[in-house]
Amino acid sequence: MTRADARVSNDPRSVTPRPKADGVLSENAERLLADLRYTPATSLCPDCAARDLALTKWDVLKLIRELIGDGRVLCSYAFCLSYRRPTLVVEVRRKAWPPLDEPLARC
Repeated sequence: MTRADARVSNDPRSVTPRPKADGVLSENAERLLADLRYTPATSLCPDCAARDLALTKWDVLKLIRELIGDGRVLCSYAFCLSYRRPTLVVEVRRKAWPPLDEPLARC
């Protein structure tokens, strides 16, 4: 092992985190997901989500990252209705239509 390899292997940032069990979310991630599902708007910007959940914007961004990793939400660049400006928004991932496991019907 070379000196460079030893430096990399001792670097705490190079340690691979242990994977969580699929479908297990933090309590705040569950709150954000519920907020996204039951709000009248179809998407929320991180500022709106932080306001609704009484969290910091940084905490909300970490929750969004957790939900994206679990495949529950997706992000896009769209118009925020509350702040009236284009920004990053998060929305619940919908099921694909037609379902990917079914063949397409021929006309």
